[in-house]
Amino acid sequence: MMSRLAAVALIALASAAWADAPAPTNGIKIGEGRLHPYLSVEGKYDSAAGYYGPTATLAGDIVITPTAGLSFDLDTPNTMVKFDGNGQYVWYTGLISSGAKEQSRVQAGLSLDTAFNRTGAVEFQIGDNLSRSDRTNNPAAGIGVLSLFNSVHAGVPIHPGGGAITVTPRLQWDVEFFSPLLPGIPPGCNPTDITCNPTRVSDMNYSNLNADLNGKWKFLPKTALMLDASFDYRTYFNNQVATPSPGTGNIPSELLKIQGGVTGLITSHISVLLMVGGGGDWGGSGAKTVIGQAEVAYLGSIVNARGGYLRGMQPVPSLGTFAQDRGYAEVSAGLLSQRLRLRLFGAIDYLSYFSATGRHDTIGSGEASIGYQIFSWWSVALAYNLTARLSTASVSSINYVRHEPRLTLTFSY
Repeated sequence: MMSRLAAVALIALASAAWADAPAPTNGIKIGEGRLHPYLSVEGKYDSAAGYYGPTATLAGDIVITPTAGLSFDLDTPNTMVKFDGNGQYVWYTGLISSGAKEQSRVQAGLSLDTAFNRTGAVEFQIGDNLSRSDRTNNPAAGIGVLSLFNSVHAGVPIHPGGGAITVTPRLQWDVEFFSPLLPGIPPGCNPTDITCNPTRVSDMNYSNLNADLNGKWKFLPKTALMLDASFDYRTYFNNQVATPSPGTGNIPSELLKIQGGVTGLITSHISVLLMVGGGGDWGGSGAKTVIGQAEVAYLGSIVNARGGYLRGMQPVPSLGTFAQDRGYAEVSAGLLSQRLRLRLFGAIDYLSYFSATGRHDTIGSGEASIGYQIFSWWSVALAYNLTARLSTASVSSINYVRHEPRLTLTFSY
C-alpha cells in the first residue's frame, strides 16, 4: 500500500529523527529493552496556517509545539518490540494572524510494532498506529481538516528452511475520521461538497480493510524475486452511494492490485527495485490501470541516495479511486561519527481521479534538514519544508503554496 503520509509520526518527532538514537547507556533498562522518556519543543512558521478575515484569505502564523512522550525499544534476534506514545500541544500564537489562535489544540500519538519468533519457521507480527493531525492522507481534502486515524495490522511471515523463501499473509484495518479546523467555507468551495465544506467533512469518514499476500524468493544471496497481491475493501460510515456522485457522496471501492518484480544489489553499493503489475476497482469507480515502481539506490558508509518512479492506485473519499504518479529523489549523509545528519528530499506527484469530474492534482514537495547530536540526551534539528499544490478543481484549500521553516530541540533520557 502507499505509505500513510504522516499517519503516526508527528512533526516534532520527524524532525528529531535526523539525530542519532540515544546512546545504549541512556534509558531505563526493562528486561532486554530500554524505556526512554523524552521532551521536544518545536517552533516553526507555517505560511498556510488557514483562511482568516472577512475575505477568507490564506495566511500564516508562528506555531510552537511542545511534546512529551515515552518510547520503548527491545530488539533481539528472536523478538522485536517498539512503542512510542506522546502528547503535544499545538499552539498557534496569533503573532501574525490573530484568527489562527482558534486552531490551538491538544494532540496525541501512539505506535506499537512487534515481531515474535523471528528466527523460527513461522513469525508473528502485530501492531497499531494512532494519530491526530491536520496532515491527512486523504488527497481529496485540503487545508483546514483535522484527521483522527487508526491502523491495526497483523502478519504471519512464513520462512522455512533457512529463509530463502518468505510468504507473508497480512491483514490491516484502517479507520479515519474527519473534523473541521476552520469555521468558514474556503473560496471556491461548493456548499454541497463534502471535501471542503467544514460542516460536511465528517461525511468522508471511512473504514478500509486490506488483505495482502507477499512472497519473496532469494534465488541469489543478495537478489530476490517478489510477488505481491492486495485487496482493499473501502466503505464509508456516512453518505455512501452506489453510483458515482463526485463531491456530494462517497463511492465504495473493492480494489485488487497484483504486481511482481525483482530487488537486489547489482554492486556492493548499488541496489535496484523493479515492480510491475495492475490494479482494478470492482466497486463504484470501475477503474483499471497499470501500477509499478522502479528505484535505484546508492548505499554508502557516509552518503546514501535513492531515486525512482512510482505508480500506485488507492481508494479515496468522494472520488472513488485515484492513480498516483510520483517521481522522487533523496540524499542523506551522516558525518562526524553520525552525530551530524543531513537530508535533502524532493518529489512530484500527479494524481488522477477516476470519476466524472476529471480532476487532476499536481503536488510538489521538498525538504532540507540538518540535525546534530550535541550530547547523547540532547539534539537539535533545523528543517525547511516546501509544498506546492495545484488542482484542476478551483477550491482554494487544495490550491496553495506552503513554506515551513522549523527548529526542534529534543531531550531524551
